[in-house]
Amino acid sequence: NEPRSTLRLQGYVEYENPGGQHLPLQLVYLPETVRIASAAFVLLMLVVAMVLSIAWQRAASLLHALLVTCLWLKSAELACKWKYFDLLGKHGEASVWHYQVWQVAAKLHSISETQLLLMTALGWRVLRPRLSSMELRFVALSLSFASCLVVLQVLAINAGAAQPLMSFTLFFYTLQVSCHLLIL
Repeated sequence: NEPRSTLRLQGYVEYENPGGQHLPLQLVYLPETVRIASAAFVLLMLVVAMVLSIAWQRAASLLHALLVTCLWLKSAELACKWKYFDLLGKHGEASVWHYQVWQVAAKLHSISETQLLLMTALGWRVLRPRLSSMELRFVALSLSFASCLVVLQVLAINAGAAQPLMSFTLFFYTLQVSCHLLIL
């Protein structure tokens, strides 16, 4: 080639992860890690349920049942997250409903965890056997409002839109922060 002559190149550049993996390299081991974490939470839930049903049978209360429910929802959330990222890693895409189920499980776990902390902070089954009617109404109202926000938030997730048309995330986290402030 002579100096200062124009060269023309044609072609394409393709980026491919090793092993045909579709996830970014920093997320390659995420599905396996989340699957192990989900199994660990299932094991923890089973151990807690067995201890409550065998050793502490008479002392177990609805507060303990709420604790086991929180553990079950965390394991379900991690299992849904594992399935979603496993599909993304193997096929490069996953259906919207996988993402929606994962988000519902994550938000329900967040709600149940907040309710457990709220009821414990109010002293239910720890300092006193019953909550007042005003406290029960507040707990029921926050639970129903948060559940409605979860449903609206997940239904707003659309397959084609990068950002949902209406985001209820701010309302959900505002309610959660107000419950956390009440706990403190």
